[in-house]
Amino acid sequence: WYQVNRGNKIHWRLLGTGEFGTGANMAYRRSVFDDIGFFDPALDVGTVTNGGGDLEMFFRVVKEGHTLVYEPSAIVRHRHRRDYAKLRTQITNNSIGLFSYCIRSLFAYPDECLSFLWILLWWIVYWNLRRLWLGFKNPTRFPQDLILAEFKGCFTGLTRYHKARHTAAEITQSFGNQERKTEVDINSVPYPIFSDHIFPALTKEEIPRIKTNPGIAVRTVDLREPLQALTDVKEYSSVRVFVKWHDHLLGSVDIANPDRGISKNRLIEVIVNQFGHKLLELDLNFSRDYCQTQALSILTNHYKFTDKETDLLTCLPDTIPVSIIIATYDRPQDLRRCLCSLVAQKSTRQLEIIVVDNHPASGWTPPVVAEFPDVVLVSESRQGLAYARNAGFVASTGDIVIATDDDVTVPPDWLEKLIAPFARPDVMIVTGNVLPLQLETLAQQCFENYGGLGRGFERLEVNGDWFESFSHQPAPTWELGATANAAFRASIFSHPKIGLMNEALGPGMPSGVGEDTYLFYKVLKAGYTLVYEPSAYVWHKHRTEMAELHRQLYNYSKGHVAYNLTTWLQDGDWRGLVQIVLGLPLAHLSRIYQRLRGWSDYPISLIWLEMTGNLAGVWSLWQSHMRVKREGRIAKVTGSRE
Repeated sequence: WYQVNRGNKIHWRLLGTGEFGTGANMAYRRSVFDDIGFFDPALDVGTVTNGGGDLEMFFRVVKEGHTLVYEPSAIVRHRHRRDYAKLRTQITNNSIGLFSYCIRSLFAYPDECLSFLWILLWWIVYWNLRRLWLGFKNPTRFPQDLILAEFKGCFTGLTRYHKARHTAAEITQSFGNQERKTEVDINSVPYPIFSDHIFPALTKEEIPRIKTNPGIAVRTVDLREPLQALTDVKEYSSVRVFVKWHDHLLGSVDIANPDRGISKNRLIEVIVNQFGHKLLELDLNFSRDYCQTQALSILTNHYKFTDKETDLLTCLPDTIPVSIIIATYDRPQDLRRCLCSLVAQKSTRQLEIIVVDNHPASGWTPPVVAEFPDVVLVSESRQGLAYARNAGFVASTGDIVIATDDDVTVPPDWLEKLIAPFARPDVMIVTGNVLPLQLETLAQQCFENYGGLGRGFERLEVNGDWFESFSHQPAPTWELGATANAAFRASIFSHPKIGLMNEALGPGMPSGVGEDTYLFYKVLKAGYTLVYEPSAYVWHKHRTEMAELHRQLYNYSKGHVAYNLTTWLQDGDWRGLVQIVLGLPLAHLSRIYQRLRGWSDYPISLIWLEMTGNLAGVWSLWQSHMRVKREGRIAKVTGSRE
């Protein structure tokens, strides 16, 4: 399945549309020609371009927002050239047709110009010159005369389309108005560059447009139940499907949805393609095709998988008490939803829930907490997430302390999955996955493209050895999770080398963020273990407005610099300085390059916003330290809880 939203750029590799199929076996919905026009008469056999008509039509169908499907079960048999000379001619013509199609399209779609130039260069260098060299070393592998014939066609094709276009214009003029009345005029393609002879532009009102919601629908499927078609997503342009098996989250997959829902067969296909190995847990010596074939058979026929023990960790004893800290700042509705999901946890252990009101003057939080009699309310008037969380840590009584946000909701089995790794005494922190609750707006989608809060679906374990393994760059603690979903062994807060969160870092302070990543840093530097457990996931409500997203990303960018400066100034770790001076500029340049090449959808405006935030990081950290100096720090935890 190939589909992009109308007007979006296509990845350059897909511009070689020969991988979509061939004109010898293709079918079209008639209405697509009303939208994008007929085949270009200046391309294909019978013209001097000798081909490319099917490639160009495939490209135009996808570029204009329609869906192209390759269906391998629809088989035809083709009689290839029997004569070697005819084969050589055909290969030359194929290359001429490809280059003619690319020349035509890079002028018709200026936004894809660089991508088409890149694929032409790739074709000459990688496909031809590389194989020519391989053929020189091993003449029996690639016949050199065929490679040279194709290479010749590349340069011939650079000029053939211009000639064919004028010939087609002369033919059109000679026939006048003799086209069949039942056909749409061939001059229906809205490309102003060809309007002089062949392609007069339609008005905007005459061009049918696909009406799709630019949002991304979020759905979850459980493979223990028979899969069903997703019929409630017709208005969305894309669907993000989270796939579960035995309460284990396998991962997510995005499915293009051109305005008509996701069929059961297509859902099976994408799940098998994405998770075939995970579903079967086969030996890696098996081929990918074999794994996919077996998984497809299982899902299609609704066979049941063999039950296996998926939890390889020893469960944490029920006698270990747990505290959950939720810091909130005037978001009563979000807080209410969060608390409802927390009190519904399937756990028999002693559970303490503490809400820290970081703006008690407003009076918005106490009425919500009063709806939950067993929830403890703590007030902390000094604004800043680190202040609020530290106040909760100090007030807590559990041996395991969990931090989460007021804008998340959790599934009923979240708690026990998150704390299970603490059965090992070396584990001091466990982080979990953070999934988007909605992807309805552009701001929510941009935040996920930025990186979101989740860290993937593969379990990860790091310790002091991992921390020291980065010799010339800082250990990327920001890739280990976030305190929207994190648990801590309470004893670390009284540890002389760790302690509470640094109040000069984090949301609510000028520095922006970094309080959690710096706590991860200190724990790993002390030689302890951090486990990322993706099966312990929560749903996070992303910002819905672009203005909110801009503030959030600006604060993230300030905070990243503030965090790395802190590791340098307080811990003498020069790797943080390297990240600021070299790592960040190179990362931004790389992302700008990827955007310009069409390999990324992340807006350059947001990259520029991040760069300005990085520049403000030094001043923001100084402001934060001055504020903490005025308002004081929260007293450290003096007792020890084993």
